[in-house]
Amino acid sequence: RLLISSMACVLTWRIQRSEDEQNQKIRIFLARLSGRQQKRGKIESAPAILAGLSILLSTLQLLSEYSIDELNEIATIALGT
Repeated sequence: RLLISSMACVLTWRIQRSEDEQNQKIRIFLARLSGRQQKRGKIESAPAILAGLSILLSTLQLLSEYSIDELNEIATIALGT
């Protein structure tokens, strides 16, 4: 577990510190995915990037296990619509 946590922190640090355009898009996407508020003009925080990365990995795992139709059915049941 410690190794996995360390790898996640290193990945987060690399994404946060990289200045190229591709990583800037990834930072914005992950921070937005995390749902955390950021101050205007500030770079995305490491906790926001790490939280977004966690949500992204969980979502990718979920998409590999269920079809879109199954997910829509589950959402319909859960939301009661």
